[in-house]
Amino acid sequence: MYEKIEPKKPFITVIHVDSVKLKCSGFPTIFEFTDTEGTEYYFRLSGYHGIIVCKETDEWLADGDMDEDDMCDWDDVVKWAMMECVLLKTDGFIAVDRSYE
Repeated sequence: MYEKIEPKKPFITVIHVDSVKLKCSGFPTIFEFTDTEGTEYYFRLSGYHGIIVCKETDEWLADGDMDEDDMCDWDDVVKWAMMECVLLKTDGFIAVDRSYE
């Protein structure tokens, strides 16, 4: 039932995700998320290209192409992040807040 995902190299970044908010659902797709220590990150997909950035340091943790073009869901982000050597871990189910500000 689960597909095997082979990362490009061993994981170098692990983020323990506490909450996720969908900021924009397409053109581009943007998710903001917070880890269990309160550090904020965002994911942005635009034109088949995704990035994960730490908002506090502006450090790019992942940067690469995706199969999706401007629209994806959180599960797609998690799978893509694995391919980019970033493990987005949760302690079980995580509900994505889809309310826009």
